Amino acid sequence: MDTLLRPEAGEYPAYYTPYVARVLHKDLFKLLLAQVDELRMYYEEAGEEKALKAYAPGKWSPKELLGHLIDTERVMLYRAMAIARGDQTELPGFDENAYVAAADFNEVPLVSLLEEFEMLRYHVLSFFKNLRIGHFERKGHANGGQVSVRAIFHMIPGHIAHHMEILKERY
Repeated sequence: MDTLLRPEAGEYPAYYTPYVARVLHKDLFKLLLAQVDELRMYYEEAGEEKALKAYAPGKWSPKELLGHLIDTERVMLYRAMAIARGDQTELPGFDENAYVAAADFNEVPLVSLLEEFEMLRYHVLSFFKNLRIGHFERKGHANGGQVSVRAIFHMIPGHIAHHMEILKERY
């Protein structure tokens, strides 16, 4: 699936460029799997106590950040599915801060959040593995812009990579 390496400019809104640009791996399926291990190792090393501490006032704790990753991955998967199925509905954005505030992720055991992320990631992998090349090229509308399934496939690991960098640098 080398044709999936890079979505072209215009396949996604410019504000997603930092996420897409982070994905340099030739095999996105392997990258998606490797990120499960990377995330799990980080959080298992951090432990429950450290996972509750934000690096600054008004910032998310590592557990809240993990919850945000779960929420975002779920939203992106839905967008990819809807667009791959030919749905031309304008798919809404979401307020990640409101979602995190409403979820109380700090009250959820870390092991449960990690299990949820892992199960969701395997669901993501299964979905994308079952698509045909033509599905990846389909475009739809999400969060006020046009986006292709191929671009979403790159945004998902790019979003995780962005936040893993923050976790490693600031927490």
